Amino acid sequence: MMNAISKYLASLRFTLTLIISLTTMFLLSFILPQKELLKKQDYLQMKAGSPLFFSVMETLGLTEVYTSPVTLALWCFFFLNLVMVMWQRIPLVLKRVETFPEKIDDPRTAASYPMKLAVTLEDRSYGAVQNVLARAGYRIFGDAERFYAVKNRLSPLATLLFHLSFFLILLAGVITTYTKFVGYLEMGVGEAFHGELSRYKGSPRMPKIGAPPSTGLVLESVQPQVEQNVATGLVVGLRDDRGMLHTADINRPYKSGVTSFLVNDLGVAPLVVIQDERGRDLDGAYVKLDVAKGKKDRFRLYGYEIEARYFSDHLVVDGVDQSGSDAFSNPAMRLEASKNGVMIAASTLKAGESMSLDGNRLVLREMPFWVRFLVVKQHGDWLAYAGFIIATLALCWRLFLYRREIVGAVEQTDTGIDLYLACRCEFYRTAASQELNRINQLLNNSAVG
Repeated sequence: MMNAISKYLASLRFTLTLIISLTTMFLLSFILPQKELLKKQDYLQMKAGSPLFFSVMETLGLTEVYTSPVTLALWCFFFLNLVMVMWQRIPLVLKRVETFPEKIDDPRTAASYPMKLAVTLEDRSYGAVQNVLARAGYRIFGDAERFYAVKNRLSPLATLLFHLSFFLILLAGVITTYTKFVGYLEMGVGEAFHGELSRYKGSPRMPKIGAPPSTGLVLESVQPQVEQNVATGLVVGLRDDRGMLHTADINRPYKSGVTSFLVNDLGVAPLVVIQDERGRDLDGAYVKLDVAKGKKDRFRLYGYEIEARYFSDHLVVDGVDQSGSDAFSNPAMRLEASKNGVMIAASTLKAGESMSLDGNRLVLREMPFWVRFLVVKQHGDWLAYAGFIIATLALCWRLFLYRREIVGAVEQTDTGIDLYLACRCEFYRTAASQELNRINQLLNNSAVG
């Protein structure tokens, strides 16, 4: 009974069943609603419309297909199948590497060696042939009358390495899926972050295994890169818990262990202060505004509703505020304040300027930037890199340093020897003919030498 189960778990039929099952699960993720792809409000609204359907799906984990118990069980069986297949193949490969034919075929009649060569070597001996084959990289077994030579004897081990790489890549994928944290973090210049979950925008994707990032950092600087009045990039300065300064940009994230901070967006976080008629501060805050590319944003302060629009290179054309370019050479902000739906004041201000608000004043003290980071924490990346490296090395080893085998026979003549060779190569039939031509050339060159 146990033998039958073991045989089935290592069978090709079971492998195909698992592949089809996993593919079906992944296809379901495109059909069924997935929590991580929907806003929480939209998901709850759909669930309220079909409570029984969603109850069954959540029980089976089908609303989170990639991390569901069903998918995890299928992955476990897949790895078990892969391990058992490797367990079966290891002895076969080792046997092929370590053993050699007890009976050496006659090269003149050997059907399994398709390419043949017959050559007469005057004033030559078997020892000279051995030397030529050894210089060509062959290991020789047998005697002067009949011998066997093999080159790249260990090449079949690359098959085991390739299976190992496949195992590592799949394992890395599973580990990454179950330990992955994804969230969006907005930070203004001078602002510190110590891993607080409440700081993330919206609801971050929490890992099934492990904890969210605990990385601490301070946003030191934000420097937009502009060439010929066109925005080309963004350089962000970050200081870690140890006081070390790091830089990140749009294409190069800051990494701390397995956590990466990728610059995702840029905005303006002006310090807006409301003062009374005597100049005393009544309220104030750094307000993170999404006003890039001419967009408008709103915020509330001290009972006022304020609409903001940002101009990076401010100029006025026919009485209308505009940005002359992407350069941040003359920043200004258009602020329109209202209360209870009634417009009170509107003005375009630069840093340090102010406008009146029915007895109070709104002061725009400064306009630093804020940055939105895509924060990702996941384990398993190094396993994936190791798997791909091993797979590449194994394929190169298998395909370029492929195994070559030669059987030979020597007959003594009065003037030298008659040499008969037959060759076969893995994967490439024509390579056997090329190998014999190369051996023949080496023999001729050796005779000339």
